[in-house]
Formats: sequence, structure tokens, C-alpha cells
Amino acid sequence: CRQRCSYCCYYSIASSGGSQVDAYLASLQQAMSFFAPVFARRPFQTLYIGGGTPSLLTPKQLQGLLSNLFSTFKFDAEGQIAVECNPFSVTREKMDILSQFGINRISMGVQSLNRAPLTSENRGYQNPSVVERAVRIIREAGDFSLNLDLLLGMRTDSGKSFLKSFDNIMLLDPDEITVYTISPQGGYLERFYSGEPSLFRAHLVESFGEVPLLIRSKDHGRYRLTQRDPTLGDHAWHFSGITRPFQYYYNDFSSSPASVFGLRRGFGEAGGEAGGEAGKSCPSSIAPIISKIGKAVAKLDHDSA
Repeated sequence: CRQRCSYCCYYSIASSGGSQVDAYLASLQQAMSFFAPVFARRPFQTLYIGGGTPSLLTPKQLQGLLSNLFSTFKFDAEGQIAVECNPFSVTREKMDILSQFGINRISMGVQSLNRAPLTSENRGYQNPSVVERAVRIIREAGDFSLNLDLLLGMRTDSGKSFLKSFDNIMLLDPDEITVYTISPQGGYLERFYSGEPSLFRAHLVESFGEVPLLIRSKDHGRYRLTQRDPTLGDHAWHFSGITRPFQYYYNDFSSSPASVFGLRRGFGEAGGEAGGEAGKSCPSSIAPIISKIGKAVAKLDHDSA
């Protein structure tokens, strides 16, 4: 990531690129090559290249990653092939590369169009003009389905400000809008809410209590709210305006079961990473898991033959 947002609950490292990213990509390539034989006969239904910030890669790095990925694994032609982007690092050259490789969905974290709460969460580099420029580039570059994310629960935000951002996001005419609620953990919860989840929930109710009822009024025209009764306890709210749905798609807020195979930093490293998980992805330690994956995939091949 360009810089780490204070609310982020995912593993990420602030980086300006260069050799650090090259080492990360080399680790991913090693992992892809290691797992390739297991999935040689089984195409994946969907692909999601997520955050950190994939759009932080240079065009050369992005070209190399996608070339290695698509030459190693197969993907269903009717499935959603998605890449996550940050508005600040969207360029026409990068979008052209994504289009060239058949990427059909862009998911872009906007979080808010109000710069004040963004600044309070270490994301002050973003402003509405940056978002508008990124949306324009994406629309001009290819036939992408575009999702824009908003974030509910930032410390200095309010229900009124959030709903204004939502209305202005709708004016940008994305194909989907996903609203995520902050999930405060670790240092963020300790620093701003004394380590007490109840204090964060009280903040949600006090600052955003009217939002679930008012957000239902946005369910009209092109956009349809996929949840019947949104509440502040939901992980996410999803508004869909897609006119040509994918046969296969993946999201992280559906209650439907899904089998997910993920690759990340750390494959083959003897040392740990943030969080102290030493050697978690070392090949020698996961041989039994690989065997189980291979047997499960072989059974799928047999059952579908």
C-alpha cells in the first residue's frame, strides 16, 4: 500500500514499490509454480486480486504478475475476474494491461468523498477529483464492471456526511456500490476505543444510527439493495446495478459457502511476518495439506467426468 489507513484490519505494508515489491512478486510466483500441478485440470470459477493495493504495481510488474498467473492457472470464461485498485494509482496504461488479460471487474476503495474523515484515518491524500479521474480512466479503458467501496464508521465522519458521499458516488454511475462497516481490531481498537468493542458500537449508534433506515431509500432506479433489512451490525451492504451478471462471482459478504484458494506473501520464508506467524507458508510444513487439496481436486474431476 502507498500508506496504511489507520482502520485497516488486513495485513499490509506501506511501500513505495521497487525491490520490496519485486521480492513479493517473486514469492507469489514461487507459490503459483508449487501449486500448479494440483490444479492442472481444474479451472477456477473466479479470480480476485485484492489488497493491499494491486494498482500500486508498475505496468511492468503488473504485466509480469498477470502473465505468470494466467499461464499457470485456468479460469472459467463466465466467471468474475476482478482486481482491486486505489484511485490514486489508477492509470490508463495499467487499465489497458488489465483489459488485455481479460480482467472484467474493477473494485475501487473510495471509503468517503469527505476529506476530513479520510485525513483522520491517514488517507488524506485522496480527494473527490482523484476519484472522479480514476473512474473516468476506468470507463474509457475497457468494458469493466466497476464497484466502488464506501466505509461506515470512521471516527470523525457522521451519518449526514456518509449519506452525502453515497449520493455523490451514485452520480459517478458505478455498476455496484458496497458499503463496509469498519471492523476495529488490535492497535486501532486500543488507541481510539480503549480496547473496548462496546465503545466502537456506541460510536456507530450515536454517529450513524439513522443510516440503515435512510440507506433503504437508495434502493431505487438502477440500484438494488441485496439485503432486505440492513443494520449497523452487518459486515457489508451491497447495491447492485449490474445489467449483465457473471455466472460465477465471489464476494466476502455472502452467506453462501465457497471454497477459496488464496496466495499471499511469505511462501517458503523461514522467518515470520507481521503478526509473528513464523514459517506459516513453508512448503515443507504444508505437504500434508497439498496432498489433501490434490485428493479433493481429483475427486471433483472424477465426479464431474
